[in-house]
Amino acid sequence: MLDEVIGWASMLAPEKWMVLGVAAVIALVASLFIASPAVLRRLGSWQLHGRVRRMGDEVLECARIPDGLGGTLDIDFLVRGQRGITVVMVKRYPGVIFAAENMELWVQMTRSGSHKFPNPLPALRVREAAVRALIPDVPVHGVLLFARGSQFPKGKPPQVMTLDELNDRHHGHDGQGLWPELEHGWERLRLQANEMAAPDT
Repeated sequence: MLDEVIGWASMLAPEKWMVLGVAAVIALVASLFIASPAVLRRLGSWQLHGRVRRMGDEVLECARIPDGLGGTLDIDFLVRGQRGITVVMVKRYPGVIFAAENMELWVQMTRSGSHKFPNPLPALRVREAAVRALIPDVPVHGVLLFARGSQFPKGKPPQVMTLDELNDRHHGHDGQGLWPELEHGWERLRLQANEMAAPDT
């Protein structure tokens, strides 16, 4: 077998060897580029944005709204769908996650060990309440979205979703005649977010 390979290789013209060499170098560089952590993070971010945008017909990203107490709240995504507004809070904790509704601290398990972090659900509900205060006539729902790589082997609260589950869930309530209120509410959110994001003069 080896003799056959050597014989085949000896029949290749020098220019063909050059083409094969260039192709091998390109393949090596491409594999290293794709496997780099920075590129993987960028690809994951693009995928997350694309999935979130498919949740509704319009999206506000990095929206800042008043918290009702004289301060502000930052929201990763506000999504307008036919059934209401979805508040999306993104968490990036790859690995195995142990989480429950009433657990004060959640646990992330990775190859390097374990890490505890505060239960994010109260922060999500504060943001839901702030949005409802601005648009009381529109249904508002919250989603705690864990990005690529998170697993929940022991289950998770209903508002928690992984990226893979995102397109399989529906938000809001069915109802006719909601659209005018939804449209007006969305415009109020958009204007409020733009106002809060504007630099002080």
